This record gives sequence, C-alpha cells and structure tokens, in this order.
Amino acid sequence: MKKFYCFFLLFCLGAHASFAQKLRTDVCVYGNTTAALAAGIQSARSGVQTLLISTSDSWINPASLADWESAGIASGMGTELLKKYTQLEKHKELKADSLLQSIKALADTVKNLKIISASAIEEIKESGKGWELNLKGGQKIKALILVDGDTNHALLKQLGLKPSANSAVAFDITNPLTKTSVAILGPNSLLPLQALVVEKQANIVCIPSEVSAFAQLNAGQAAGATAAFCAFFKTTTEHLNVRLIQGELLTYKATLLPFKDMHQTDSNFVALTHVALTGLLNSGIVQQEGTYQWMGNNNLHADEIKVSMKKLYSRSQIWFADHADVKELSIGDAISLITYTATRGTELKIEIERGWKSTLGLSGSFNENRKISRNEFSVLLEAYLQPFATQVDLQGELIN
Repeated sequence: MKKFYCFFLLFCLGAHASFAQKLRTDVCVYGNTTAALAAGIQSARSGVQTLLISTSDSWINPASLADWESAGIASGMGTELLKKYTQLEKHKELKADSLLQSIKALADTVKNLKIISASAIEEIKESGKGWELNLKGGQKIKALILVDGDTNHALLKQLGLKPSANSAVAFDITNPLTKTSVAILGPNSLLPLQALVVEKQANIVCIPSEVSAFAQLNAGQAAGATAAFCAFFKTTTEHLNVRLIQGELLTYKATLLPFKDMHQTDSNFVALTHVALTGLLNSGIVQQEGTYQWMGNNNLHADEIKVSMKKLYSRSQIWFADHADVKELSIGDAISLITYTATRGTELKIEIERGWKSTLGLSGSFNENRKISRNEFSVLLEAYLQPFATQVDLQGELIN
C-alpha cells in the first residue's frame, strides 16, 4: 500500500511538472529586436495575454541607432520612450544601454505581458486554430497568433514561409495603400497593413526588418495591435479590420501619416488623421521639398472635395449641383453641405455653433460667413458624417 501511495505521489508530481511547462497565451512574439519588444508591449496593452520570447535580453542593436534627427519619425511608443530616455541622458547621440533601460522600464509596467529571455524555439507546428511551440529548454507554448519579430525571420524560415515583399511604401496620396497605413517608417514612407500579413498563412504576423530604431518601434507597435486584434476577436489575418486596427494605434498615440504640419499636440489630431486616411481632402495636400503638407489652415475649395465626396456620399452631388457658384466654402456652406448629406435639420447648425469650442475643440469664434479651413471642415466631417467608419480592404479600396 505504501508503494502505491509513493507511486501515486510521484505520478502527481510528474504530471504537475509537465503541466507547469505548458504555457497558454493569446499572442506569442519571437525576436531579439526593439520591434519584437514593441509588438509584445502593444499586444499586451491592447488587452490580450502576450508572451515574448527572445534568444537574449539585449534587444537593441547599437548599429541601428541614429542621431536625434531620426527621432523625427518617432510616434506612439517611440515618443513615450524618448521622454523616459531624456530623463537619463541629456546628450544628442542615442546610447543603446540607456534606451534599453528605458524600454525595460516600460515593459515592466505592462500587464498581460510575460517575457522569456535567453531561449530559442526548437519546433513550431499548427495546433487546432493556433500554434504549439517547443522551446529548447523543454517548455511548450500554446498560442493563437504568432508574431515574427526576428531580424532574419526565424519563425517564417522554420515554417517554410516568406515575409511580404513590399514592406515600406513611399507616401503617395494617389496610392490606395496610403489609406491602410499603420506606421511611418521614414520621413516619406509608411507601412501598409498588408505588409504585416504572410501569404498562405493566416495566423501569423511578420514585422518587416527596418534599419532605424524608431522605424522598428513603429512597425512593432503596428504588429502588436494587429496580432491583438486577431486574438481578441478570435480571428485571423484573413479577416483584418483596417479601421479598427488604425483606431487602436491612434488610441496609443501612433502617427500613421508623415504630414509635417499635423502634430499630436493638436487636440483634433485623431479626427484629422481619420479624415486624412479616407483621402477625402487629398486634392488640397501640397508636396514641398520632398515632404507632404496637410495645409490644414488653408481655406477649403469646393473643387478639393466635390469628386471625393460624391464617391462616399452620393447624396452630396445634389448639394454641389445646387451650389455650383460656391468656390471657397464658408462655415455656413460647410454646415449646409453636411446637413443636407446627413439628412439633418436646422438643429445641427445650432449644435455646431454651441459646441464650436467646447465639444468640437475648434479655435476662434463661430462666424458662418467666415471661410472654413481644411482642419475645421475635417473636424465637422468626422463629427457628423464619420467617413472613417467606412471600411476599406487591405488594398485600400472601399468595402461596399
């Protein structure tokens, strides 16, 4: 009888040890890069259980760091890290060890995030709707979504897959992919959502390998939000919602379009970005010295929006036909256009006038005879017609 109990006890202990080695997580990120770390942090912040696996805990390649000039593309997590970094260092040249200290301090504050350092993945295989990973130390991981943040795309290589061929896209307002941007990678380049998708494999996200430290952070944050979307909604990269993912990134202060004159400090930054991503006001954008300017303070011309408004709101074409003599829109004209398109009554004008500063956050006094600026029209458009709610696919085409 004693032998039986001893055997039973040993069996229970063995079973417990085996069970303890199996970790279940929603998202598993692999990589020894700042991009992988950013993906892990963003995924966890977006509300799903996240596991980050790395072959070491250095995270930063000193060669990828550039002078402070490259910080011009910092957004979201990058901007957050710069604030922490400047508390440690006052000089212009970034130091890898100090930036690493800032990143680790940030990671330590994130719930839902578990980090396994100095480990490597020995085997990956699909398991049900997710993945099973075996680490070289014997530990087993069950995950719904994988994120490959390795510089050499180690996970994809093990699976016989390849990353997207087109990661960075030159910022071009005529390119529909601009509407799907999830990160800026340079002063004039961006990351379309489809660049994170792996062909022929629906439940894995791949982070493109970029040189700049801040491009890595931006791309990693985008990948983390994308993976979290899949895990949260129990879906795969075949069914990504471009607008929801962009909205999540904007919630965490990401900059999605490289306009030199559109800044996070503007209280209406999110509303302006929403409208810019729809392409409705593309005609008034100006390219100067290789960079794009939103020109938000310029007066709005009817010709800038007539064609694009008709595509999104067919009813608006009747208003433009009835107001063919209008060239530069006044605030009154803009309210009339929105009221007619949204099939609202005269109460809308009263609502806008009352909320001009408080609700809408617009500066200056309300005067319906004054010419309306592109920024002011964008804010009204987002508030009352919500063009950003119109879905687009991964190619940037409208979904009817």
